[in-house]
Amino acid sequence: MRVLIVSYYFPPYMNVGGFRPMSWARRLYDRGHDVTVIRGDGQEADSCAYFSENLDRPVKVINVHNPMLREPVPEKPGEPNKPSPSPTIMDKLKETIKPWLPMVDSYFIWARQAIAAARDEIESSGGFDAVISTSFPLSAHEVARAVKKKLNCRWIADFRDFYGQFDSNAVDRDSPRGRFLARRFASYGKEIDLAITVSGKLKPLVDKALDIDTTTILYNGYFEEHLPKRVDVEPEWRILYTGSYNETEFTVSPLVEALRSWPERGRAKPGVVFTGSPAPSVVRAFESIGMRVDFLGSVDNRRVLEMQGRSQFLLLCDAMSGPGTLLTKTFEYLAARRPIIAISRQGSDLRSGLFSDPAQGYCLSTEPAEISRFIRYWESRNPDDEDTAFYPREKVKQYSRERQADRLVDYLESSDNSDVARIEKDRQ
Repeated sequence: MRVLIVSYYFPPYMNVGGFRPMSWARRLYDRGHDVTVIRGDGQEADSCAYFSENLDRPVKVINVHNPMLREPVPEKPGEPNKPSPSPTIMDKLKETIKPWLPMVDSYFIWARQAIAAARDEIESSGGFDAVISTSFPLSAHEVARAVKKKLNCRWIADFRDFYGQFDSNAVDRDSPRGRFLARRFASYGKEIDLAITVSGKLKPLVDKALDIDTTTILYNGYFEEHLPKRVDVEPEWRILYTGSYNETEFTVSPLVEALRSWPERGRAKPGVVFTGSPAPSVVRAFESIGMRVDFLGSVDNRRVLEMQGRSQFLLLCDAMSGPGTLLTKTFEYLAARRPIIAISRQGSDLRSGLFSDPAQGYCLSTEPAEISRFIRYWESRNPDDEDTAFYPREKVKQYSRERQADRLVDYLESSDNSDVARIEKDRQ
């Protein structure tokens, strides 16, 4: 089977969104299928964490440059990302006219070039049996839609980052663009063979936008092969945050307040380390209590996982205003088996799903006093000696990217779309 994956983010250099299609490409290849990927050549500079990752498979990757790219990320992992440049007059003009433009997002020029690249590949290689598109950006689905129309092949559309793209206040539903998007999503729903997303909180949003009720959940998960081997050393006394930090959605203030009242006697406050570039709100928050946050810039994913395994605490921030979707790092943290400080609001997927059973291995709270007690509880304990306090190992394994990717490949290898129900049954 020949499969085309359309993902703006993909190895060798990408943000965390690239790991999802990367796992699919690997699994498809390992199970004997021919895989081609169309990716964006060049990524934006912002406060996200970027990763250098080798695909380690002879998969054909077609790079399509984004002519709208203003500020690329550093070429070498480990260099700090440059802060986003100040808006120009043209940027302000684009934001002013964007609500009036009939486009899915600002990547539409990249999408047009990606569609041309896909057509060239079809003419030279004979076509595809299936196409998989994943957003952000939504324009990736426009590319897959064009391939579907030309070949009448199966189309799997992944809305991994749906909230904030359409179903939020970021898009005025009554604007010309909002009405265009509503019509576009409705047409997607009629053409897609399988819609997938990353969590139970996003499923009803995607179902509603596409006017379907069959969206399937494929979790992000962690790579089993990347998990570092245990080393017999005491964890470093630090709180580690990995991945992207969205300043408009996340907050560290409960943790800051928990550390503000740290007693002067006894052990010093734990250090705080973030991957990615400095987030001004995080810097200001910890400076208010006399603490400095170490920002590591873009970091190779294997190093990130090693750091997780050697840190005393792992920090997880839910979206405070969003639906509380399950982030990639959630599953990596569970596999690392380290105490998790989860600043999580009521009704999130963490509280209602993964962390619904009480245990001492994680703290779900926005209350500084609870977070402080949790940190003090683990102050004199080594997590490696507290195996029963953490998420059951066998339960964690079902969230590996390999197992999640296998479910997707199982669907593609089925003779028709009837396996959607089986995939959903397996998930439950």
